[in-house]
Amino acid sequence: MKRSKLGERLSQWSVNSELPTDFKGQVWERIAEADRPFVEFSFDSLFVWLAERLQHRASAMAFLLVAALLGGGLGGIHAVIDSRVSHVKMAETYLQTVDPSRHSLE
Repeated sequence: MKRSKLGERLSQWSVNSELPTDFKGQVWERIAEADRPFVEFSFDSLFVWLAERLQHRASAMAFLLVAALLGGGLGGIHAVIDSRVSHVKMAETYLQTVDPSRHSLE
């Protein structure tokens, strides 16, 4: 059976590269990191993590800005929903006052 050109080239091919000097150490560090036990979530760890991140003035101000925008946005959404519910209840009450036989808006 004749050998193909690809087969000949593959048999001649070799890798001439060296591993990084600390390759084994990096591999063992990654293995150790993967073997670390999973830490469950707790509010104490969240507060410690947040306190570490907010030690700089810029990151604290960014956090406060995001919290204010998020709170304001969620509050606005809640106010719109609450307002619509109130309008529907007022309309039902008005219609029941005008026509007592009517039970609800449908």
